[in-house]
Amino acid sequence: MHPTTEASEPNRTYGDGLSIAFELVATPAIFGLIGVALDRAFDTTPLFTIGLTLVAVCTVIGLTIWRYGAEMERTDAERRAALAAKPPSTPRWERARERRAAEAAELAAAEARLERLERERGRRMEAQRQ
Repeated sequence: MHPTTEASEPNRTYGDGLSIAFELVATPAIFGLIGVALDRAFDTTPLFTIGLTLVAVCTVIGLTIWRYGAEMERTDAERRAALAAKPPSTPRWERARERRAAEAAELAAAEARLERLERERGRRMEAQRQ
């Protein structure tokens, strides 16, 4: 396929749908007209018309199904690659535990600072008394 960006994706999808619709209609019509010409040339009433039209319809439907399957495989492969590249997510309970541990560490650091400040204050007060 061709490289796409997020902005061009809707236009590409619309264009793909339009081309598939055109193939579904135009190809059997062209083959039907060729069949009509062959029927007139060989004087066989609807034999070539019906035969070529059916061959064209079956071929176009088969190609459409095959392209759809290939597109789905490509999309699945891209999705699997994106999931493989993404780091595994941490469960919510584990994130909460990590957050509580970080909060406990902050609290312990704050208590240590407070204790240090109280000791310094006590020393200053002791120094002022003397």
